[in-house]
Parts: sequence; structure tokens; C-alpha cells
Amino acid sequence: SRDSKYILCAAYKVGVVQVWDVDDPNWICKIREGPAGLCYSRWSPDGRHVLNTNEFNVRISVWGLADSPAGVVASLRAPKFCDRAYDFSNDGNYLAIAERKDSKDYVQIYQCGSWEPVCRFAVETRDLADLKWAPDDRSIGVWDSSLEYLFLAYSPEGRRLGRFQAYEGALGIRTARWSPSSQFVAIGSYDGQLRLVNQLTWRPIRDLPHTTSVSPDSCLVYRERDLSGSVQEAMTVSQGAHLVSRSSYDLLDRNEASQRLPFVKCDPHKPNPKMGVGHVQWSADSSMLLTRADDHPTALWVWDARQLSLFALMLQLAPIRDAKWSPRDNRLALCTGGRTIFLWTRDGASCVQVSLPLSLS
Repeated sequence: SRDSKYILCAAYKVGVVQVWDVDDPNWICKIREGPAGLCYSRWSPDGRHVLNTNEFNVRISVWGLADSPAGVVASLRAPKFCDRAYDFSNDGNYLAIAERKDSKDYVQIYQCGSWEPVCRFAVETRDLADLKWAPDDRSIGVWDSSLEYLFLAYSPEGRRLGRFQAYEGALGIRTARWSPSSQFVAIGSYDGQLRLVNQLTWRPIRDLPHTTSVSPDSCLVYRERDLSGSVQEAMTVSQGAHLVSRSSYDLLDRNEASQRLPFVKCDPHKPNPKMGVGHVQWSADSSMLLTRADDHPTALWVWDARQLSLFALMLQLAPIRDAKWSPRDNRLALCTGGRTIFLWTRDGASCVQVSLPLSLS
């Protein structure tokens, strides 16, 4: 939970959610969804309610832990998806859920606590893919599926505030993130571009490309090196991180040749191709951005949002599983699934070995 008082564990196959109290080892809560099944579970912002999405997106059951007796306090009608396109406002007072009825997308707003619907409005998407509250809670951003490049912003009352469409006739938006200041939206696209959009004018500020090669003369380039020498080149397989026993970073000299990034060719016969900018995150002060292009899975791009330029590039030996900024300063951590946590600041990069047993599964 947000206040670190409870720990939630969901077993989707058996439709059971268990909750433990960190302060009281004897307290345990077990939630069974029964025949409706379970496909997703998450906390509410207050940490006293659990939201379970039933199979086939029949409903979202809201379970209260602080209520006496504990049980279902609300049932929210059919969401469009089980694990996305529903988001809490940052003050924790409202919940926005995407719905689809009669081939049209809607956004339903609920008041947290009473769990009563307060507003419902139609959106102009053909097939809504996701939605996100702005950090100031004044706007809700929604974007279309991969077949249509369209980002829309609405007020919580349903008034359209902005519209952005970079192109037509090609695969569109992979992901979108509001800046913490709510002044900008960073949109990762299937064409390998990161587009920064002004929230006031809804016009692009700059397109930041993810090229196939980068020169050390244009930014700081950190390259992971396996100290054992067993791994010499980057691997694009998911289990590659387990082959690297101990790592360090080499900061490439500006006079070195351009670094060509390992490329993963997507299969045109499979849905949801692994290509384009699929991971975007702002730093806490909105001054930096990190991105990862799915067709270059071993590279992490660090952008200076004030200078609108590439600041650093981190080249890993294995595909990057996740990367996060610190909530307090411009420090990021990333992992590749091995025994090492990789850290970066403006002052440099480092590798921290974690002495915990890891399963190859």
C-alpha cells in the first residue's frame, strides 16, 4: 500500500488476493473472487481498499479493509481493460475508468470513498488504448490504439482541452507521460521518435529521435563491461543478464567511433510489434527524461528536457527490464534481470552488485 502498512499478493490463476499487515504478523486478509475469477488487483491511494478486476472485465470489485465487517463496498461496471486505462487522480479523490459501449469509448469518473459515479463523457478515440491524469489533476490524457496516432486531453468534467496528431496512416502511439509540472506531455511513438508537446498550445516542441548509432562526441556514452571477460558483446535475449557475473562502466572517449546499437527485428506476423519508444519517464523536477526503444532493448537514453538534447546513453550487455528515476533528485536506477543494479547521475554511472539468489526462471 502507499503508506507501506500492508502488502498485497494476488494469485490470478486461483482468483485469490492475500493482504498482510507489516506491523501485525498475526493479521491476514484473504479475498476470494469466486466464479467471476481474477485478472488484476491493485491498491487504492488510501491503502485501505483493494480493487479487483474480474475475468472478461465484467466488473471491478472494491474491497474495504477498514470497514466493519470487511467486504465489497462497491462494484464498478465493466471497464474496457483489466489492467490499464483506469487511473487515480494524484490527490486520491477520483478514479477515471475507460469504458466501451456501442462501439464508442467513454471515460467514467468515480468519487473515491463513496465510489459513486460523478461524471461520464464520450471521447473522440476510435479505440482508446490508455488514459492518465495530469499531475495537477486538471486534465486527463487519453490516447488511441496503435492503429491511430491521436492524443486528447479532457477536463474532469468532459470538456476537450487539446488534441495532438503527429501523422496519419501508420502505427501511432506506444506510450505517453505527463511531466510532473503538467506543462508538457512526452509521447513515445512507433516511428522511434519521442515527441514533446506543449500543454498550452498542443503543438510539438521537439522530436527526439532514437537512431541506430550514436557518436560519443554528441553525448556521454557509458558502456557496460563484463569484468570476467566472458561476455564481449551485447545480447538481445532476455536471459542474457545471467551470463554477466560482475560489471563495470566504461565512459567512452569523445574521439571514439560511433556506437552502433544492437537491433531486434520485429516479426511482421505477430501482433503488437516490439518497436518504437515503449518506455518513457520524467525526472521529479521535469528537467530530465529517460527512454527505451523496444527495437534497441540494450540502450537507455537520458535526455536533457531543458536543452532538448541527448545528455547520456547507457549501453548494457543485456536487455533493460526496467528503469526508474529517484522521486527526490535526478538519479536513476535500471536493471537487466541479473545480479547488478545500475545507477546514473549527472556525475557518472556505477554498478552495484546484489548478493541475493536469483532464479533463472
